[in-house]
Amino acid sequence: MNQFDTYDSGAINPQDQYDPRVAQVLRGKNFLDAEPLSNAEVESILEERVNYLQRSNYAVPSTIADTLKDLSDVLRNMDTAYDHAGTQSRKEKLESLVFDGDKGPMKLDPVEVCQILNLNPRSILELMSYLPTLKRFSEYDLSRILDE
Repeated sequence: MNQFDTYDSGAINPQDQYDPRVAQVLRGKNFLDAEPLSNAEVESILEERVNYLQRSNYAVPSTIADTLKDLSDVLRNMDTAYDHAGTQSRKEKLESLVFDGDKGPMKLDPVEVCQILNLNPRSILELMSYLPTLKRFSEYDLSRILDE
């Protein structure tokens, strides 16, 4: 059994459970400082990059252009109305939620927040099937997550 097998899913900041030296060896030196991004945030970054390259009279690499096109198509085809500001607002609300747990307060992990934003579940069953890590939350807590 290693340190990652003893992860306490009820911790407010799961990064506290990791040994930074292990994370550096396994994932690289900036692993613990990395921030997960939603698809909408990635689209925004790619749009800025494309605009910068075009203003600078550089050719936009096809990988960037194709990724931006595919990502934009995915976001536009989601069931709900889509806009960058609304996505950012929803992300902030999900990140601020605090739930009562057996071992103290619990929050959504930043990766879970981005997965919820990207997958856009419509029911508790759908939410749980996408993210089994959320089993630590009550049904009421899960309904609050969906309401945000």
